[in-house]
Amino acid sequence: RLHRCRTSPAAGPGLNWTAMIPFVSVVTTVVGVVYPAYQSFKALETPEKDDDMRMLTYWVCFAAFSLLESVADLALPWIPFYYELKLAALVALQLPQLQLTERLYNEHIRPFLRKHEVFIDAQQQELRERGMVRAAELAQQAAAAA
Repeated sequence: RLHRCRTSPAAGPGLNWTAMIPFVSVVTTVVGVVYPAYQSFKALETPEKDDDMRMLTYWVCFAAFSLLESVADLALPWIPFYYELKLAALVALQLPQLQLTERLYNEHIRPFLRKHEVFIDAQQQELRERGMVRAAELAQQAAAAA
């Protein structure tokens, strides 16, 4: 096994799972981000569009997975073998034979985003406008302080 959270009830006595945290973090980053980023580069360099679509779909699914994971972050490490399951899920998302990203996107993510698209766009616009106002305020403060 690669890793169990140091606080996991399944970790068992006398096992130093804390020492494995940096290793598991690197492995999941390589598997979930670095390798797919390189595959995205490769896809963009080909004239075919199918591989571009496959990689874009992966990134949308990865973003959804990351969002859900961040919301449930306090509970997930307590699940036995969570990190092993996460690694397996990241690998499964990348296997074109499974068509998992396409199914997740078409059956769950796309319908959800289409249903809430107007609301999401409005929230994005509001945040963008507030950010511009705040940036202008900070620039004025900086100019006044100089």
